[in-house]
Amino acid sequence: MSENKRKLYTKNFTFLVLGQIISLFGSAIQRFALSLYILEMTGSASIFASILAFSIVPVILLAPFAGVMADRFNKRNIMVILDFISSIILAIYAGILMTGNDHYLIVAIMMVLLSGISTLYQPSVTASIPLLVEEENLMQANGIVQQVSSISNFAGPIIAGVLYGFVGIKGIILINLVSFFLSAVMELFITIPYTKPEKVASPISGFMHELKESYEYLKNENRVIFRMCITSGLYNLFLVPLLTVGAPYIIKVHLNQSSELYGLAEGAIAFGMIIGAIVVGRMPKRFHIKRIHRVLYFASVCMGMMAVALAFSADTSNGHLFAFSCFTFFAMGIMVTIGMANVVSATFIQQSTPNNMLGKISAFGAAFATICVPLGQMIFGALLDVMMNHVWLMVLVSGIATLFVTFLVRYNVSQIQE
Repeated sequence: MSENKRKLYTKNFTFLVLGQIISLFGSAIQRFALSLYILEMTGSASIFASILAFSIVPVILLAPFAGVMADRFNKRNIMVILDFISSIILAIYAGILMTGNDHYLIVAIMMVLLSGISTLYQPSVTASIPLLVEEENLMQANGIVQQVSSISNFAGPIIAGVLYGFVGIKGIILINLVSFFLSAVMELFITIPYTKPEKVASPISGFMHELKESYEYLKNENRVIFRMCITSGLYNLFLVPLLTVGAPYIIKVHLNQSSELYGLAEGAIAFGMIIGAIVVGRMPKRFHIKRIHRVLYFASVCMGMMAVALAFSADTSNGHLFAFSCFTFFAMGIMVTIGMANVVSATFIQQSTPNNMLGKISAFGAAFATICVPLGQMIFGALLDVMMNHVWLMVLVSGIATLFVTFLVRYNVSQIQE
């Protein structure tokens, strides 16, 4: 084993990754299984969509607090406590399931609580990575964490579909309860450097002071990261809705493909992000933040090729199958670029942000990006109803908008000092 490998796979980093594998796979399985369960319970797509939309609210409201918490308190303890709380919530819900008193409102409350816990949890993980690995291994470490997240999102629904058929929602909740508990136990063995901050007279005034300090830091001292947060949100506005809202409509309705082919496309698209993270992790020295726009240009090219395939494919079953294949292939290409960009950007933010502010800065970017997701989805959904016969034009316009965002990225990274 090489010296770099020994430095990267330390006990602390290994336990962090193993804890992520257990908890993220459990969460991915749970999300998919609960979606099946809610639809089965209510038979209403509108109730399901409302619950999903409402579960985003804690992400927006709690992200700033999560960042301050990650910077002020022991990150290891935060992860352990939150995983234990998640297991307790699931134990309570398992008890409700066993008594047969379940209701979709109870499911909604549980999903909101777990979404809030996940929002509080993730900044501590992000802020821990640069404290656990050497700087030269930071991009590889971020690539590994990205791979774990992407693989869980890719394989989680597949595993959930199988488990749901065999053990039902009760079995899945019990499995996830155990997964959170095991993750918490695993994290007890992690040692993360921690310097106790100065005490503040009032927790509320201290919280507001730290938020103001973060804003002033981004505005006056690190405008590059501030603009990175904005461009990330713009990608969520123009690009992400094509994959989250556009893909189901285009594949199922516009191209009239089967549910099996749609499932295959979803798996292939998710697999693209795994490939992107693996490539960066294997060749970290070939990727640099000042050249990241070159990777992102490829996303706009893929969107343009999607539009061409949708516009000129014959209106036959074979023509629709050809357009479906092209759409899936280029959507996968987009996710490859996103996976690469996520790892490189996260590494730059960790390297250029003081450790005592990393949690707040990461949470600020996540909150802004999350706000843009439902906004983009609502706009894209409304336009699909109006332009259902000109879907290719919507894809093309989204590609052009994404290209302009990439021009902003190019300007932003040009301001980075070597």
